Amino acid sequence: MVPEFVPGIIIMVLVTNLCFHGIFYVYQQPSFVDQFWGTLLATAIGIIIGCYITIFDRYNFIWIAMRLGETLADYWSRIAVMFMIIHALLFTSNSFTIWEDRIVAFLLSTFGMLTLYEFVFLPKRQSTTALLTATISEKEGTTSGVNPSTANSNYLPLTRFARLLGGYHSAVLIIFTRLASMITICREEQGEYCIPTFNNQNNSSWWVLGLCFLMIFILPACITGYYNLTSSYQAAAPIWINVFLKGILGLNFVYWSLTSLENNSAVIAIPFLRDVTIFKFTLARIIAGFSLIASNVGWLMGPLCIKLNIHNTDVKSHEATILGYTNIYGSEFFLLVINVLMSILLFNKPLAQLSYFLMCNQLLSILEIIDLLKLKENIIGPIALGLLSYQHFFTTGHQATIPSVQWDIGFMLSEKITFPFTQIAIILNTFGPHILVSLSVALLTLWSQPPDVLKPQTLLGRIVSNCGILLTYNTILCLSSFIWVTHFRRHLMVWKIFCPRFIFASLSLIVTQLVVTFGTIAFASGRLIKHINDIFWK
Repeated sequence: MVPEFVPGIIIMVLVTNLCFHGIFYVYQQPSFVDQFWGTLLATAIGIIIGCYITIFDRYNFIWIAMRLGETLADYWSRIAVMFMIIHALLFTSNSFTIWEDRIVAFLLSTFGMLTLYEFVFLPKRQSTTALLTATISEKEGTTSGVNPSTANSNYLPLTRFARLLGGYHSAVLIIFTRLASMITICREEQGEYCIPTFNNQNNSSWWVLGLCFLMIFILPACITGYYNLTSSYQAAAPIWINVFLKGILGLNFVYWSLTSLENNSAVIAIPFLRDVTIFKFTLARIIAGFSLIASNVGWLMGPLCIKLNIHNTDVKSHEATILGYTNIYGSEFFLLVINVLMSILLFNKPLAQLSYFLMCNQLLSILEIIDLLKLKENIIGPIALGLLSYQHFFTTGHQATIPSVQWDIGFMLSEKITFPFTQIAIILNTFGPHILVSLSVALLTLWSQPPDVLKPQTLLGRIVSNCGILLTYNTILCLSSFIWVTHFRRHLMVWKIFCPRFIFASLSLIVTQLVVTFGTIAFASGRLIKHINDIFWK
């Protein structure tokens, strides 16, 4: 598709720039549009027209409309569209906008309740969407490379064990969503109806630090439990989960314990606290260097999460089993998510680290739910992850306001503003949930995906599709906030509510676009699929 899109886009960019500059030359150029922004506008319009020309040259409008209708005819697709519309319509009122954190948590809990209902009360319901395309015949299979027996198994009713497992994951999603919503930072407009829990006093309290200490052991154990469901706790997995992650969590605990002692230095008189600043800078730089650089290099060069298990059936014959084969893509990809999680945890305060602990479990439970309900090609997966990212943006101590930016985090690696360390720290602190979700959206396709079912091209295509849905979701939110901030431009609260929300929507869309394009698709997914393809698709 790239050779078809690129020429059309280049030609239309040149044509639109020529038309715009010709019009500006003949008629007077508007005062609010200078030469640079006029060129950018013409280029953007040219890219859009070039894409549409290529699409409608291959597919007609009626076919696209019918495909859209077929997609929205599915039960879970309609739920996803409803979530997206509700979220986008929040910006029509300042009262809805200031309570976005509660509404997003409610929508995510609703998704958990619907999946719980699906597992408990609809045991004989068949797949509501096609994991491996719509109608699969025994003789022909599919063009994706799916063997018929595997394909048809995706249309059988869920087993009792699968229903119990799905109900457990739905309960985890609901409970952890409720627990995460207890971490709050309040807006001025919420008044007495909001009680803030994310404050310096709680972040320096002994009970929060105690929970962070327990997280050193509980978070790796939880991730190990999800890996053991598919026997994927092999080779690189124990090193990443039980050594790297646990070690980084321990160093984070030491760093924030020292910070707590510094904050309480007036109450606790300890002589060495005056010299602890240099030690904290050194510790933070070690953690950042390992999690941002060394761990990712190790992921590129490390082994897969599989193990060859040989059984001696008798003296002359051996039976071999590949442990972790059914989740070979997902288990390896999630190690990269752990790398990003380790780097984000450093630049977040203790209560925010507890929020990320809950987010990690919610994320893995959503992946298991999507796999059990055969919704890997449904738009509900990316929408649910999008809601998860917005919930934890609020529960990590942020609001869509300028004062809620945690500027002090920018000075964790240096005493003064130093490019790029200050900027990296603030970006990872503010947009950490969006970065994690933008990277993890590929797992909707790769989780519990054995290599002998779908061809590499099909896998990558479905990853791109899920990434596109996540980007569409964020684009709709950004467009909605732009429309309503323009509509309410004379509103008294435009600069306190509507405009900051539009700025946040724009920045979150940019961050999501960059991570999805260069991280998820270009770097991680392509490299991993090619590596496994070289081994299993000879």
